[in-house]
Amino acid sequence: MARIIQPKVKKAVQLFLNPVDSKLIYPIHHKDELKVKYGFKSSDTILLYSGAIGEKQGIEAILYAAKEFEKLNNLCFVICGSGPYKVRLQALAESLGLKNVRFLPLQPSASFNEFLNVADIHFVIQKANASDLVMPSKLAAILAVGGVAIITANEGSSLHDLVTRYDLAVLAEAENQEALNDSIKKALFNDNTQIKRNARQYAEEALEREVVMKKFEQLLFKNAQVGQATLP
Repeated sequence: MARIIQPKVKKAVQLFLNPVDSKLIYPIHHKDELKVKYGFKSSDTILLYSGAIGEKQGIEAILYAAKEFEKLNNLCFVICGSGPYKVRLQALAESLGLKNVRFLPLQPSASFNEFLNVADIHFVIQKANASDLVMPSKLAAILAVGGVAIITANEGSSLHDLVTRYDLAVLAEAENQEALNDSIKKALFNDNTQIKRNARQYAEEALEREVVMKKFEQLLFKNAQVGQATLP
C-alpha cells in the first residue's frame, strides 16, 4: 500500500507495521495439555484460521483443503471467529461431509496467547486483489508465538517479498487451491524449526511495540529538526 501511495503523493511514505507485545504473545512449547484444554486430542495436528470471516478472505479454500486431506488421521482444521460469511462456510462444510473441521467462536483476549499456541499450522488467507494492499494484522501475533503460517501472497507483492526475505512462513499463490494444498503438505511434512525461529526473531526485532514506537519517535524528531532548519 505504501508503494502504491508514494507516487500519488510524490513524497516519501514511511511504513510502520502492526506491532505486537512479545512479552504477552510468546511461544509455549508443550502443547499437549493445551490441546486437551481446548477439546482436542493431544495427538491432533491443528490447522487454524483465526480472525474475521468474510468473503474477501477466500476461507472456503480451507474447507476444500480439508476435503483433500480428510483421509489423514488426527488432522483438525479449525475456523475461529465471527462474520457474515460464517453461516455459509458451515453450510459448505456440511455439504462436503467434512468430519475434520471445527468452527469455534471468538476466544477471550485473556487466553489469546494460549489459543494461538494450540495450533501447529496457521492460515493467513487472502484473495489475490488484497495480497498487496493489506499486511494482515493477525500475522504479527502468529509470528510472535513462533507459529508456522501458510500465507497466500503472490510473487511481487510486499507480503511475498517480506516472507521470502526472512523465511518467515510457507507461501502459496492466492486463489490457487492446488498451491494451497501443496503448501499444507510442506508445512505438515517438512522440518519447520528454522521458520519458527525466524518468525519469533522477526517479531522481537521488527514488530515489538517498543521497537516500532521508537522508530516512529525517531522519525518525528528527524522531521521536527528538518522543519526547524528550514524556518526563516
